[in-house]
Amino acid sequence: MYRTVRIAAFLFFAAGVSPAIAGDAKKRDAGIWAAVTAIPRPFGGKWHTACTVEYRNNGNFREISQWRVSASANYCFNPYVRAGIGSDMFLNRQADGSYLSEYRCFPEATLMYHPGAFSISLRPRLAYIFSRQTKPQWEERNRLRATYDIGRTPLKLFASAEPYLSLQPAPVRFRKIRYTAGCSFKLNRRQRIDAYCLYEEFLHIPYVRQVIGIEYGYAF
Repeated sequence: MYRTVRIAAFLFFAAGVSPAIAGDAKKRDAGIWAAVTAIPRPFGGKWHTACTVEYRNNGNFREISQWRVSASANYCFNPYVRAGIGSDMFLNRQADGSYLSEYRCFPEATLMYHPGAFSISLRPRLAYIFSRQTKPQWEERNRLRATYDIGRTPLKLFASAEPYLSLQPAPVRFRKIRYTAGCSFKLNRRQRIDAYCLYEEFLHIPYVRQVIGIEYGYAF
């Protein structure tokens, strides 16, 4: 009975972070994001490193939109706090089929709390975004995430909300927000697969993106 109540509480949280249905004036798009992540442990258990290659499409699943390559390293100070740095490189596909590159560098920190089977985290990240075609930008992101580990199974549920705050160039304002809900399936000690649905709403242009995502992770 208690386990059922905990699962119901998690699903209630997931529903709470889900957005309202966008108005008819919003332009809608859908795509698939597929990623492979390597998680090496070069310096022991206090370091969390990751390297990811990701494919993204849009146009209601018909067109390639981006390729992303990322790397990050975080140090776990204790069970509640970790901090580190990372970078992303995007190859953005243009209408003529060519690709333009974009880069992001960011410091980040994660605050974590683990009440039983639940885990709650807040990850603030400050991103510096630049390319040859546009002026540099600064952006702040704060992801609130909850996970629920279903005991005696390899399954873990998760849900998150992440607003994007544009800092520079002016004006300072929230640019978009992402909502995610999904599950992580642990294949064995080293491998896992995450599957999720992502809803992304832009706040100052009439555009909504809905994504089906899958990520394979391998730790070594």
